[in-house]
Amino acid sequence: MYFNIPGTKDILIKNLTGEDLKDIYLSFEGIEKHPLKISNIRKDGQVVKTLVLSYLNGVTELKLCYYNDGQKQEIVVYNELSKKDLRKLILEISKENGKLKVRTTVEEKYI
Repeated sequence: MYFNIPGTKDILIKNLTGEDLKDIYLSFEGIEKHPLKISNIRKDGQVVKTLVLSYLNGVTELKLCYYNDGQKQEIVVYNELSKKDLRKLILEISKENGKLKVRTTVEEKYI
């Protein structure tokens, strides 16, 4: 059961890569220096993270960051992040040609 705290957005992250994911991050304008770290998602596992958006003044992008062969990679997973839209995001991470690929869906109803 999830409890929605005012000004927060829940993110459900599903790992569909077939391998454990380590050291991935969620970042958006305002938390670039202190991104939300996701230390480990087991193969075929999932985690729920909560973003605090109450201080956001406008619409921004949510990015998933990871390292591939020592190179930082960023994927924009949602480009309409705002404190007014608190619907849950579902990120499904898969792998294609050695790179992560993310499919984002928005839960249409509020819980």
